[in-house]
Amino acid sequence: MRILSASAEKTADVIETMTQHCRQILDPEVSSFRICPEEEIPSVKKKSVTTYAYSNRVIRDSMASVHNPMLGAAVFDQNGWLIRLYGRAEFREWAARRGIVPFSNWLEDSAGVNAVSVGMACKASVEMFGGENYCSLLRDTAIYFTPYILDLGQTFDREDYRTLGGVAIITPLGDGPEDYLFTTEAIAKEVALHLHMVQCFEEFFNTETEGHISIDFDLATSVPHLLYHSNNIYKILGIGERNLHFEPVGTVFDPLPKNREFWRIVNEGMAVQNRRITLCIQGVEREFTIRTLPYQQRFIGFKGVHIFLQSQKLKTSSVSKDVGNIAQLTFEDIVGESPVMVQTIRQAKTLSASDHTMLILGESGVGKDLFARAIHSFSRRSQGPFVTLNCAAIPRELIASELFGYSDGAFTGAKRGGNMGKFELADSGTIFLDEIGDMPLELQATLLDVIESKSFMRVGSNVRRKVDVRVIAATNADMAERIYKRQFREDLFYRLSATQLSIPPLRARGTDIVLLAEYFISSLYNDEAFKPQPILSAEAKRLLMSLPWRGNVRELRNVITNVVSLYDDHIISAEHIQRHLVGSKLYTEPYPAETLSYAASNGYGRNRTITKEELEDCLRKNQYQKAAAARSLGISRKTLYRWLKQFDLA
Repeated sequence: MRILSASAEKTADVIETMTQHCRQILDPEVSSFRICPEEEIPSVKKKSVTTYAYSNRVIRDSMASVHNPMLGAAVFDQNGWLIRLYGRAEFREWAARRGIVPFSNWLEDSAGVNAVSVGMACKASVEMFGGENYCSLLRDTAIYFTPYILDLGQTFDREDYRTLGGVAIITPLGDGPEDYLFTTEAIAKEVALHLHMVQCFEEFFNTETEGHISIDFDLATSVPHLLYHSNNIYKILGIGERNLHFEPVGTVFDPLPKNREFWRIVNEGMAVQNRRITLCIQGVEREFTIRTLPYQQRFIGFKGVHIFLQSQKLKTSSVSKDVGNIAQLTFEDIVGESPVMVQTIRQAKTLSASDHTMLILGESGVGKDLFARAIHSFSRRSQGPFVTLNCAAIPRELIASELFGYSDGAFTGAKRGGNMGKFELADSGTIFLDEIGDMPLELQATLLDVIESKSFMRVGSNVRRKVDVRVIAATNADMAERIYKRQFREDLFYRLSATQLSIPPLRARGTDIVLLAEYFISSLYNDEAFKPQPILSAEAKRLLMSLPWRGNVRELRNVITNVVSLYDDHIISAEHIQRHLVGSKLYTEPYPAETLSYAASNGYGRNRTITKEELEDCLRKNQYQKAAAARSLGISRKTLYRWLKQFDLA
């Protein structure tokens, strides 16, 4: 017996331990080795396909020059299964009588101590002859085995190995054994090199949007198959993860008559640079940018082409993220514990699971943008871009190019090569159209068509581009009035409001007002750590909860910011807040004129105020529907009737 690459003392201990174990569990006079159950063979093949594929090429070519009819070779997987046996008919017949057959197991609990089981255990090249083998079936056999070992250590001073199977040369025991151990070592190192390259290529070229895949032609068969690939190729191609090594190319890229240009590039070994191409992959057409690098090694016996694919969809998404189109906010960032806010957040989370268009309604400053971002972050599109457009902030003549982009030469001053619009930047993600009620009427029909067809045309182009975008719109406008005045298309409104979410006004959120005020104080304190963090007095809290907050959360934040900035006192009093409100001309001291202070009847236990004008405005917006007006104000109908009587509006 001879062992390479392992200390004699360590190997002797391993063999002694293995032999003792075999005596306890295995009769040395067994008539056959354990055979893999037929139903498990497909699983064994699948797990060892990479090991087998690279071994097969090397061993097949090596065995072609062997003249000894009684010499054979065997490939083993990492679990000791013999997955392929090579040799002439004479050798196979001799081997079968000794249990040396495909899908027999050669680990110690099946075949006892032998060159394969010892080599696997010691991670070393081993040769064993005749009686050195534990089982009587192998006592007239010479076995030379080398395992496939890959070093997985991340540093040079760390030993961390993985065994991926191995190769054996097997012959009848002769008078003077040949030195085949070096042959198995040469084969094993060649195969291990390929296995190492597989791992390397899975990491190379691994950008977010570009993937690499090698298509290899076996010169003996001229059949193309997939060889190396980067580990992001599944995402790039839009296919499920599975083992692609040595898979036929047609199982991923649809065969002719589809993909004619692709197959011409592959079959002719063409070198192309950044060519736009449409590929049909498992029945689905997608756009890619492709570049190729052909290769050929006639002496070794193979040729092929490296293909680098860049997904147009992922590229657009990446560009969008690079320019800052990321939601970044989640429901955890929404401050609020009131029942009405908890219910609103619960409803928003439910709606996040849908891909339907959504219309978010609410007064100015309630946080519609924040909810839109949280909904995106909670949805399946969370890894895609989040793109916003304020329809009221873009000039009418520019909003079309902002939404849909423009082609080269679309108008004077257009950027060379054209420009992507918001919809294109939002591909695979979400587009948030704020102040949708102010969108120009002439553009509303185009938007409706984009939502319906999921495609658009850039300004100045006649080519439609597919887009996968969820549309979330928001408005604080009275949409019923806009539709009545023909300022907004009714069909677009119904299409946008497939799902609706109403954000409650701040005055309906009870103690959330104080919670938000303290949150804003804490945020300012963190930004200006050199100042002690102030606290709200009880009177200040009561005052904050009594104000109407027409500007909602935005107004509250501005009030707190100004008070904290203007006054250095450690305690923020009601007087500080009143002084700021009077100075800002929003209210007259001490409280707004003609207001009613009341105990809220919605269970929040706080005081609120409302003016006669605000009550009349609410009734008008709700078309004098009392139930709708009460819901809008976050109060009961009983409280509404009390207010109507107080202001002589009954």
